[in-house]
Amino acid sequence: MASSVAHRTRSDAVAQALRQAQQLYEQGRLAEAARLCEAIIGNAPRRHDAWLLLGHICLRGQLGEKALEVVRKAAQLAPASVPAQCAVAEAFAALAQYRPARQALGRAARLAPGDAGLWLRRAHLAQQAGAIEDMAADLDQAVALRPDLAEVWLARADLRLHRGQHDAALADYDEALRRAPGLAGARLNRGNALHALGRVGDALAEYDAAVSLAPDMQQAHANRGNCLLAMGAVEAAIECYDRALAIDPSSPHLLSSRGAALHGAGQLQAALIDLEDALRLAPGHLQSLVNYANVLEALGRHEEALSSYDHALRLQPAHAAAIANRDAAMRAQGAA
Repeated sequence: MASSVAHRTRSDAVAQALRQAQQLYEQGRLAEAARLCEAIIGNAPRRHDAWLLLGHICLRGQLGEKALEVVRKAAQLAPASVPAQCAVAEAFAALAQYRPARQALGRAARLAPGDAGLWLRRAHLAQQAGAIEDMAADLDQAVALRPDLAEVWLARADLRLHRGQHDAALADYDEALRRAPGLAGARLNRGNALHALGRVGDALAEYDAAVSLAPDMQQAHANRGNCLLAMGAVEAAIECYDRALAIDPSSPHLLSSRGAALHGAGQLQAALIDLEDALRLAPGHLQSLVNYANVLEALGRHEEALSSYDHALRLQPAHAAAIANRDAAMRAQGAA
């Protein structure tokens, strides 16, 4: 009886010490939390939760090798612990060892077969490793497990958009938005898929919806501008780029786009200023170089225009617009 009471007393003391260590960890007092965990482990070496907390402390302190050693001990003591397997995955990922990280998450997924979040995490690791087919398989599994979750459809839609599978991406965005109509990012990327398919008017409607949901989403304003420019509504496009630049005034991409629109509106000096600013921010920005050359040519500054086209073609020798515009500039110069 006395032995049982003493055991409970020790167990209660360990639990209290772990709570204290957790509080120190949450307060960012990592050294104190680590010392307390090590003291607990010294007295109760089979407490996997103490090893696990110490592993999280090491991870937060960017002690990758030490973290991996510690969390693997936690997983060894409690092989059926999903948090321990997830911590092993996190430690491997911190060391950029993505394959064993995914394997650890696979073990966690087998222990918690209905947890789609684990498959989403595996997919993220596959993306970091550049293993796109593995990422696609993980996202398919997440969708199969939890088709009621908008986030799984959205993640797979984004991957399909990235891979150029635009029709499949649209179908997944539709499913995500059916479950969560307020996803501004889904509206934005659905618009991107439509634009890539040449459905510019439909894309514009999606960007309008994205702006309505998230007025400060600069990419939605910029993409509205791109659609309007493609539709020949140059002044309206400039207004969109103005709104986007009010949100992100240092974006070379936005400055380049507005510069091209200003060129289209015949405002050559304003266009030149935007493009010079874009190239000052990003001297090797390809589209800015081409747009800048186009404006220089329109201003009659032929030698500078050719130099800018040449710079662009050194960066990308097969750039079709740079080749065509340079050839046209050469012919115009020869005719003069």
